[in-house]
Amino acid sequence: MQLENSPTATEAPWGAWQTGPAGRPREGFARERELVLLLGWGGSSPKQLEPFAQMHRELGREARVFIFRMFRGLLRLGGERPAIGLEAAWLAAAAAERPVIIHSFSDNGSFTFCELLGALRDSPEGRRVIANLRGAIFDSGPALYAASPEDFSARFANALTPICLRRLGLPARQRHAVATPALRACFRLYQACWASTVRRLVGSYEGVSADYPRRPHLFLYSSDDPVSPRRDVEAFAARQRARGVSVEARWPSQPITARAPARDVRPAARHLASSRSTSGGARWRSAARSSYCSQ
Repeated sequence: MQLENSPTATEAPWGAWQTGPAGRPREGFARERELVLLLGWGGSSPKQLEPFAQMHRELGREARVFIFRMFRGLLRLGGERPAIGLEAAWLAAAAAERPVIIHSFSDNGSFTFCELLGALRDSPEGRRVIANLRGAIFDSGPALYAASPEDFSARFANALTPICLRRLGLPARQRHAVATPALRACFRLYQACWASTVRRLVGSYEGVSADYPRRPHLFLYSSDDPVSPRRDVEAFAARQRARGVSVEARWPSQPITARAPARDVRPAARHLASSRSTSGGARWRSAARSSYCSQ
């Protein structure tokens, strides 16, 4: 079965963006062709993720974008479950026999990945998708799992500040003298009112940790990311390494939205391509190269 690419993005009624293979069958498809599922950061758009998706397509892979609308879901996260469930159902139907790579962006992508794993393990087809995972690329995450209450407020405030400024017609920046403290106060109140939702957000990894796949992980992060601190990403990487997972880590000088590919990406790609590792790592090098060259 071949998956037909859709050139346009659709906003699902449950608040998620989807673009990429639509799942309509065609003849002559090579089953070994990889599918890359790109999981967007909070507030991202299909347009922002399209260069990443296009790069994967140029390398001969199918590419699909899925963006869970975290900020919309904060007030009704339980009501957002259909977004995850329907995406998991699509994967179970269309990708159960294909190699799959996850390309996750920031904590929103990491949360989405964990929620997808939880939904996929509920069916035989979904468990085959998990078994066919080649690896996971984490761009600027995960870090929310380690957040204290104060960290939670600060990180969401930093993430929302540029979005709010753009909505107000102001230049987008990570911190603002008025908007950032106001958002931080709002998220302190949010934690008091929606404690169960906060526990689910922070504990998404713990919910699937018992059968979290031992597939190669590639971590890409910066030292000055105000949303996904380096120390927390490295702690998660160390945790996976202790489980026997093959881990690669690289440190671009800028967060996702400000990286310069020639400076931050291609040197790391060349290093990965020339490095020696186990057979699992060797399979992973092509996926790692695609992540770096895409940015």
